[in-house]
Amino acid sequence: MIDLQRDRIVNRACEAAIWGLPAVAVYDIELALQRDAGAKPGTIGYMTAPMDSRHGFLTANDVTPYVFAGMPLGGEPHVIEVPPVGDKAQLFGSILNAWQRPLVDVGPSGEDAGKGGRYLILPPGYDGEVPSDGYIVLRSDTAAVHFSFRPVAINGGQMADQSAYAQTLKVYPLAEPAAIWPFIDVYKHPINTLPVYDWTFFTDLSTVLQRETPLE
Repeated sequence: MIDLQRDRIVNRACEAAIWGLPAVAVYDIELALQRDAGAKPGTIGYMTAPMDSRHGFLTANDVTPYVFAGMPLGGEPHVIEVPPVGDKAQLFGSILNAWQRPLVDVGPSGEDAGKGGRYLILPPGYDGEVPSDGYIVLRSDTAAVHFSFRPVAINGGQMADQSAYAQTLKVYPLAEPAAIWPFIDVYKHPINTLPVYDWTFFTDLSTVLQRETPLE
């Protein structure tokens, strides 16, 4: 291979990696829960203590016990039920599409204004019945959504209060409200969500693009 051909391939690979990084970074959260923590699909990660050197997570801090999940919608509406502000903790964060574009903020600074709310996520092209009473309805433009919320301590709350409050969050399919997603403690079961810039980056990007519309 002549140098010009190699340089062109390298340049296109770099362009693809930069373009696809937002989608790969959030997909790798979903992947790491299964690969590293042994969770089944449809599991929420939470923490009983903040992240330490055993964890790999883009942009996270080391003082908050996060709660997070990747949610492939599978063409069906899903509900994220955010609790109201508690005595010792409250949630802060956003629900994102597969390209890390915010769909809505939650908690006191978000759509539910701290009163709690049932966020109904509709997949692209969904034309079924949409209940509006009691739901905050969001139409996602991607086949998966993601969230990483911070349970923030208030009124002297401690780490145990934040962790317990995080587990009052609920996720379930609209058609099966009893099928509530389970939790796994990723402090005890560390995960590395950081993208690796080798061939696996492009296999992860390919996986994302098999279910998502490319970002233009």
